[in-house]
Amino acid sequence: MNGSGTQATGNPSAINAIRYSPVGTMAASETSASPNKARWTSERVLSLLQAASQHGICSYQAAYQHHSSLPTVARRLFGSFAAACHAAGLIGASDARPQYVLCTVPDCGLPTRSSGIPFCEKHYMRVRRHGRTGKHQVPEIYVHSSGYLLAYAPQHPLSQRHSTNREYQHRIVYYDHHGEGPFRCHWCGKPVSWNDMHVDHVNGIKDDNQIANLVAACPKCNTWRDQEKNLLALRAKTGRHITFNGECRCVSEWARLIGITPSALRERPINGWTVERALTTPRSKTGPQSDRAGHR
Repeated sequence: MNGSGTQATGNPSAINAIRYSPVGTMAASETSASPNKARWTSERVLSLLQAASQHGICSYQAAYQHHSSLPTVARRLFGSFAAACHAAGLIGASDARPQYVLCTVPDCGLPTRSSGIPFCEKHYMRVRRHGRTGKHQVPEIYVHSSGYLLAYAPQHPLSQRHSTNREYQHRIVYYDHHGEGPFRCHWCGKPVSWNDMHVDHVNGIKDDNQIANLVAACPKCNTWRDQEKNLLALRAKTGRHITFNGECRCVSEWARLIGITPSALRERPINGWTVERALTTPRSKTGPQSDRAGHR
């Protein structure tokens, strides 16, 4: 019987063995030294462990929640928390966990990182870093930051030239259709090869990789066309535009064609000039007459 009048259950032989062991004797002397700990006995510890258990399993956390001193006293009286659970006829939470020997990932077969982890070292680190056991699925095609499409083609001749796994899709399409070359620049006729040529999009749409929209270009012509494309894109996005004779240009472009400054062109409509006169009248050779000229 324990202090509360409840019959303690468990393994009597295990209780007696622990009680009269050096660890139990030392723990009993420690508990008897303090009036507050004198009431802790092996029978009471086993009874409280059984009260804190669920389905025959007792965890350290459940024992602590049942009584904050229970896990510590159990370790002192029985040597370890697991030994106290076994003496009470229970199974410790650590023993109730499944024990793994081999990695549970299909077709792996490597030993686990530890008995309580179902993965080997490789798959354990994948789960820690990426949250998955499988390899990263490489997309076949993705959009580059510049707007072009990059295709995954590690076996393509163009990819092998640079020892990379990806190549621009428009270059792959042009190579598959026209082969090794050599070619001539579509804009200036200069001879080019795959070592120095660019594949230019005629309509300026970077993801339109139809063979009819792709032409060979030398670096100089392609760079020049890029500047023109950027100017068109900038013109469509910002700035003040003037349309005259079917041409739409910004103020600075019209001013450059006329040969005046943009500020002078902006002043012309304010001074009552028509659009046709403002955009066709070049800069005067002499400029406006000074006010002093009439007084000479």
